[in-house]
Amino acid sequence: MACLEFQSAIDWIKQSHTINSAGDVENYPVMLYFTKHFGNPAILDGPDHIHFASQFAVLVDTPTPHLRATDMPTLFNSDTISPGMVKSTTITYDVEVFPEGTISYLMKINGMPVGGMPPTKVSATCIDGRLLTFAGGGAVVTVGVARQKPVIAHPL
Repeated sequence: MACLEFQSAIDWIKQSHTINSAGDVENYPVMLYFTKHFGNPAILDGPDHIHFASQFAVLVDTPTPHLRATDMPTLFNSDTISPGMVKSTTITYDVEVFPEGTISYLMKINGMPVGGMPPTKVSATCIDGRLLTFAGGGAVVTVGVARQKPVIAHPL
């Protein structure tokens, strides 16, 4: 069964269309939010690691309609650089989310998959029809979306 907010976001972004002969496009953007909260295995009493990434998603039609965001800029928590969240200069994420609850995510450092690994693919739980959450492997992953106001894009 589809997670309502994600199906609604896919339906929203599908409305994007060319509006005139000049090629202007009315876009129906969707912001994709990704968080990964994982314990620090090296320091049991140390701070957990938290990554937060957000970016406008694109619609991908195959294998089934879903949302994708690639090279998502990432913030992380740090007590050594400065308190609070800090923008990473090296970490990005690729995320795909399917309305039935599948999440695929790939952490990259300097544009390369960590350890050359493929994306992690999980079956998440839909919370209140609005969020997808997965807990396992020492981490909690949550994905959310927000439909944005339509905007007109002009070709160059």
